Parts: sequence; structure tokens; C-alpha cells
Amino acid sequence: MKGIIIIAVGNKNSGLGRTYAYFANNLIKSIRNTNAGIPIQLLHDNDTIKDIDVDIEYKTNVHGLSYRKYKFEPAELKLQLNKLSVFDETIFLDVDAVVLKDLNELFVDCSNSEFTTQTNGYMSLTEGQKNMLWCKADYLFEKYNLSEDAIVPATNTSFIYWKRGVVTDSKLETAYQLYNDNPVPIKDLYMKWGRSS
Repeated sequence: MKGIIIIAVGNKNSGLGRTYAYFANNLIKSIRNTNAGIPIQLLHDNDTIKDIDVDIEYKTNVHGLSYRKYKFEPAELKLQLNKLSVFDETIFLDVDAVVLKDLNELFVDCSNSEFTTQTNGYMSLTEGQKNMLWCKADYLFEKYNLSEDAIVPATNTSFIYWKRGVVTDSKLETAYQLYNDNPVPIKDLYMKWGRSS
């Protein structure tokens, strides 16, 4: 079974929870208008679910699953999407998106891959893009002891496609371990968003 997974979580006291709930309502409505038959799974917390006013096939409460020092960590939750999805073939969309076309075409376009996400170019010390949106190249290369000729994709996880299986599990488990063992501290991020600042 294939489907769409989205995340709507946020602290009601900060106002983010209600904002993400509104985003989720809009995204779900846009999916329904262009893709009536595709099921949707919503990852939510205790606060945002109260403001979701559209029907959803699958709801998963992730309250407390990806919090560090009581702050929500969106990157950590995204790295667990493969474990949380109820689908065999999944497209994740950031909740601040709107769908304008049939997503079945996107499933077909991605079907030759086990796992894919969008990239905004590549980061290299020797050529091309020197920095990505979140981190400066020289910092990243030094922190992770990358060779000077390494090329690192500048990923953007607003869109992720994957098939359930060993390839996806391996990629995301490796990324999750790196995130847990040796993350780039928030203070060193080039750009910050949401509750990360």
C-alpha cells in the first residue's frame, strides 16, 4: 500500500502547534482535492490533534518521541519516519506544502529508487557550492573528517520518498546514529528554524 505521511507537532504555548495544525488541514485538503484515493498518515502530538478538522485514515501520536531537553527535534522525527509509516511505499511532505497535482505521477517517477529526497546542489571544498542551507562546508568537512575532494549532497527533506525495506532502514539508521552520536550543535548551524533557535 502506498500513502502520504505528514507531521504536525508543536507546543500549544508557543503557538507553533496551532500553526502546524492549520498547515496540516490545508495540506490534507489539497491532497484530497487532487488525490482522492491516496491514504494519509498524520504524525501528531497531544496538542495539534485537537485542531485538525479533516478526516485522516491513520493517526499516530508521537508525543515525547523526539524531544531533547523538552524541545521538539524535527530532524530526529524525520529520521524515524520509516519506522513510523504504515505504508510500504511512502511520500513524506513537509506540512507547509500544498499539493496541486496528482501524486500518483510522483510515485511512478520515484518507483525505480528505494529512497530519495531532493537536493539543492552539492557541497564541495574544491568546487561548486561551498555551503548548504544549514551548515558551512569547511565546518562540516572538519567535524566529520571528510576528505577534501568529497562531495556532499545539500539535502532538503521537505520531500522524501521511500520503500519499506533494508536499503531505507540502513540509510536512515546510519543517519540517526550520526545525529545522536555527533550532531552539529544548534549554536553552530548556519540557519535555524522552528524551535531550534
